[in-house]
Amino acid sequence: MIIKRRKTTLYIFSLAFLFSIFSCDVGLGEAVDTEPPSVEISAPLANDKIRGTFTMSGSCSDEQGVKSVEIQFSSIDDSTGIVSYYPSENKFFKASLKEDNTKWECVIDPQKNKIPDGSYEASVVVIDKAGRNSKQKKSFSIDNTPPLVVLTRPSAKKTDVNPDSYGQKFIIEGQASDDSGIDLLEVEIYSKEENPKLLKTVQLKNVPLSININVAEFKDEIYTEIYGDNIEEGKKDYFCKIKAYDGTKKVPALSDDDKKGNLADSYYLYNDIYSSVLSKYKINEVYQILSGTYKEAENRSGEGESEKSVFETVKENLSKNKIETLTTVWKEKKCIRDIMIFFKEYGLTTNLILKIYKKYGCNAIETISNN
Repeated sequence: MIIKRRKTTLYIFSLAFLFSIFSCDVGLGEAVDTEPPSVEISAPLANDKIRGTFTMSGSCSDEQGVKSVEIQFSSIDDSTGIVSYYPSENKFFKASLKEDNTKWECVIDPQKNKIPDGSYEASVVVIDKAGRNSKQKKSFSIDNTPPLVVLTRPSAKKTDVNPDSYGQKFIIEGQASDDSGIDLLEVEIYSKEENPKLLKTVQLKNVPLSININVAEFKDEIYTEIYGDNIEEGKKDYFCKIKAYDGTKKVPALSDDDKKGNLADSYYLYNDIYSSVLSKYKINEVYQILSGTYKEAENRSGEGESEKSVFETVKENLSKNKIETLTTVWKEKKCIRDIMIFFKEYGLTTNLILKIYKKYGCNAIETISNN
């Protein structure tokens, strides 16, 4: 009987022990946290090109609650293999927790934190109250330098007495440099008079860094809005302004302006800066000097100057030659007017005469007459 009671007692204690193992609430106080926390990055998106102060954000969760979210940036120098960390190797940006610690965000100011232009991998670490952590990574680039634009045509400043002359086509030629490319070129064309009038703003998308763009051509809608459609009106003077935007954006992008990139509303003429700048540095190197990312340690001056003073000289020469307005003359070649007069006597329409001119050029009258 005693043995039977002992067996019964042992059985009861065994059940209690097993129950305590599989129950989170028996004898352990709060629930045991057995899983690491989770974290997601909502913004920025992978491979975004970001300008200005930006906000990283996302979600996080844990069974017993999130304690903190920390962020660190890293960048690898391809030439040396050296890894740079921001804010530093052993420090992190602290994110703010929101909505019962299920959302996080962190405002990053590259200028304040001395984060240069470049490609980065952001490591976002979430830590729970038990000290467990999880990590997510996101790659993107930071670019806070506007495009560098150097023009060969138009090549006359607003005050020049001999502006570039254009015929049936208004073309912009030159070169540019930007790590994020030229996403948008806005060409503002004004009448050249005492009270200038904005005649047309032409928007050109995805402009190549080697610039050779037909902005307007006689008889197309843009040209007609600016010059008119009468080929016999002769010379007309204009001036233009050019705005170049690169392919970056603000994060978050809350307005149309936020979606536009870094703006360059001034530019340089090739002849003005060739001897002092472009004869020594390629245009992409000049851009890197402006962005602070130039890696070449060689002093090209040959005069014993420090690298810093050489770069300051480059920036000074650029500053002295910066321009915002160019002047142009739009006029038709004399042969076009002669061709118009000749063929109109035979009743040909303007459109047909232009087709003849495009095919035979200034030899149109002679070629047609001989046939």
